[in-house]
Amino acid sequence: MTRPNEIPLSNKSIRIVVAGCFSSGKTAFIRSICEPEIRASYYDETKHAAFKNANKSHPGLEIGKVVEDEWTLYFWGQPGAILFDILWFTEEPYVIEDVLGFVVMVSSRMPAHLQSYWNEASSIIDQISSKKLPYVVAANYQDVPNALSIETLRSILKIQPEIKLLPCIAIQKASAVSVLSELFDLLPDTPERNLLLGKIKKF
Repeated sequence: MTRPNEIPLSNKSIRIVVAGCFSSGKTAFIRSICEPEIRASYYDETKHAAFKNANKSHPGLEIGKVVEDEWTLYFWGQPGAILFDILWFTEEPYVIEDVLGFVVMVSSRMPAHLQSYWNEASSIIDQISSKKLPYVVAANYQDVPNALSIETLRSILKIQPEIKLLPCIAIQKASAVSVLSELFDLLPDTPERNLLLGKIKKF
């Protein structure tokens, strides 16, 4: 598996995974950055026992892309359902290979006492951290009334000070691009990284 100091930016094809719990803003983040159309597969929750009380379908896997000169950035949206964890977190995952890094979305509008949500969010962060790849955590919905503060989220999720926990409004392109730029800041300082980072900041 490619590690941070081995990422071949010179190959001009870059993969970024956008992970997070259900309804954390992954789709909005990808749509804000990517070209108008993104590819998505869907699953029907009503056909799965784990979602017996659900009444609608959700994206099973989303892939967006940005073409910037000679580079193509692919954004893979992690499905917000545990049944898809095999794609990302098993010993031999299907999607993790050659990933540049992760953006982990968390929802600032979830109540602080909703322990089940925060347990799942913490689990995702822990699993991503174990991959030893660059990642940032984006606190989405910072624009809504009574949104949890960055400090409160850091405490709830037990995120260490050295990990970037960033305010985000995923439906706003400038905010999403700012989060993406912070991820690229974690990469080794190379001419390719600096050139691409400059282009990203002009999205």
